[in-house]
Amino acid sequence: MASIQDVAELAGVSVATVSRVMNNSNNVSPKSTQKVQAAIEKLNYSPNWASKNLRSKKSNMILIVIPEFSNPFWGDILDGMDQEAQRNHYKLIITTSHGSVDQERSALSMLKQQQADGAILLSPVLTQSELAGIDSRHPIVQCCEYTENSTLPHVSIDNYTACYEAAEHLIRMGHKKIAMISSTNHFSSTTQRELGFHKALLQYDIALPENYLLRGNYSFGSGYEKMRLLLSNPVPPSAVIAISDTVAAGCLAAIDSCGLSCPKDISVIGFDNIQLSTMIHPKLSTISQPRNQLGVTAVQMLLDRLNGNMDSRQIFLPHELVIRQSS
Repeated sequence: MASIQDVAELAGVSVATVSRVMNNSNNVSPKSTQKVQAAIEKLNYSPNWASKNLRSKKSNMILIVIPEFSNPFWGDILDGMDQEAQRNHYKLIITTSHGSVDQERSALSMLKQQQADGAILLSPVLTQSELAGIDSRHPIVQCCEYTENSTLPHVSIDNYTACYEAAEHLIRMGHKKIAMISSTNHFSSTTQRELGFHKALLQYDIALPENYLLRGNYSFGSGYEKMRLLLSNPVPPSAVIAISDTVAAGCLAAIDSCGLSCPKDISVIGFDNIQLSTMIHPKLSTISQPRNQLGVTAVQMLLDRLNGNMDSRQIFLPHELVIRQSS
């Protein structure tokens, strides 16, 4: 197996120069960099990262904590994270919290054990004060979801404005009986979407009956069940906003099971623009989130902090209201 000394000898440079090239230093001439890269390729040299990490007390691992694996929403985000991490010579450790404080706390203990250099939380459940305490020793970034009034950096979309725009679209189409199928979770996105929904109805002087705001979870079955309840009302809504595309798909199935059609009898708008939204009939109108870029940005923010930039930035990426057949 080739050593770093072998690379240096073949390239005709010092071991220190090889090390600088491998660490992407700017203090190496292009000519020397080319020689080193050619030698590395010819010798098929692979650095002993484990030994390096023991000396530097770095793992070159990023801990990712997500609520669950079953929700397809997380897939593109994780892809973006993985791409950016690998580009910067990091690997991901992905684990789930299932909304449990104990499981999230246990996962974050990996930072103390130096199994990961920092963490990205996609749905934090620990209190802001506990997360801030951990962040004072090991950097944390929040992605998509974040604790209210958090001082930690996070990246997401503007869920308030996104849901407001979805409701306003339905209102401008002439709907005055608009319901929402939300969720019982603790997510900041849920709170903000409900607030945006209420704001649009209030601004356009549209009443919201108590039984027009139902909360379940993010499953197809929840969307089906809540849609059936809405359609059983003496005065059913003419349009529904669902908390996710999976829930919206359940809504479409419920509408069909009642002998009704979408959008002729009732319009539906989902949220997230996952692949499912174009695979069902009618194709789903939805709020599109830049999921891959959310993942990329979260990793970039964490690496910035690992490199000493401890700014608590709050980044909101652009969303888009995508109009298709269901509305």
